[in-house]
Amino acid sequence: MGGAELSLSDLIKGFSVKSDYEILVVLPQSGELSKRISEFSVEVNHLSSGLRPGRLEKFFFFPLRLFSIIKKFNPDIIHLNTKGAIKYLLLSRIFLKFKWIQHIRGNLIKKDARLFHQTVIGLSDIRIAISKSVRRSYNRENDRNFHVLYNAFDFSTFSQKLNENGEQIFRKEVGIPHTHRVILSVGRISPIKRQHLLVAAAKELSSEPITFVICGDVAFDNPYEKNYGKELRRIAKPLKNIIFTGWQSELYKYYSIADLLVHTAYTEAFGRVFIEAAYYGVPVIATNRGAMAEIINGWALGRLFSEDPSNLSESITSALNDPPDAAVLQNRKKQIMLDFTIDNLLQDLDEFYKN
Repeated sequence: MGGAELSLSDLIKGFSVKSDYEILVVLPQSGELSKRISEFSVEVNHLSSGLRPGRLEKFFFFPLRLFSIIKKFNPDIIHLNTKGAIKYLLLSRIFLKFKWIQHIRGNLIKKDARLFHQTVIGLSDIRIAISKSVRRSYNRENDRNFHVLYNAFDFSTFSQKLNENGEQIFRKEVGIPHTHRVILSVGRISPIKRQHLLVAAAKELSSEPITFVICGDVAFDNPYEKNYGKELRRIAKPLKNIIFTGWQSELYKYYSIADLLVHTAYTEAFGRVFIEAAYYGVPVIATNRGAMAEIINGWALGRLFSEDPSNLSESITSALNDPPDAAVLQNRKKQIMLDFTIDNLLQDLDEFYKN
């Protein structure tokens, strides 16, 4: 699951324990998100019985099945969490009466889809963007029903950092010399995340006592993503200072040994990894696009770099030579735990629902 799915599941978990709500979750098909949500006290329906629904099923049967589910459940509110599902909801919106909250978790980038989504988004009663950057991408500056609610975190599920002895043991397990500084990257391997910039920086800094650790794997079943992952590993194979870990369930171990988190994505609607890094006291470097500058400058202590890989190498060296004070990092952790707690978001959404 990506950051959007984790944030959504935290919301559903929070509302599932409230006695004044009855929740039905509808997903396109079964998967990791479906398994996670099934652990909560909510009902889960799927639009497809298979893992790979075809185009005919998605564009013809999905709207009909969703219509049938909504008519049977008769909800007061539809909380739609992906702009891609809008086309499935339109049929139900025409014939059935319900309030519609559109939660927008991604920037509007594709030019051919801009006009459709900018227009159709107005059919919802309330629009919620997960950052100011996302809101701006819809070009609806005068829309009073378009709000910004940042993603929130269940910090109770975050693990504590490893102690010094634990760090040394873990370094040995993953093959990182104790004298090396650690540059960490966390996220799915994808062209939009642009890990090739990190590989280029690792090549430039191959003579330095630095190890680059890339946590993540190809998440989507399409040839473009898979080919990018294969090519990335092929290019990085001659380098001795870079490690691909694949998907990891215990990221706190990697944050514990990291000196710096580097995020090379083309754009981000929010950037969950920045808040994770701030929690574990790891400064960050990220691209100056989307919501990255918004989150980094506001909460997650770090720097921004331009598109040039050589600039990234210089930024990494500079950040390692001039790290933030430990007290500053600790204060930043306290701030993000106040501003991004899941209870705050649940309270805000509760007010939207009831009003």
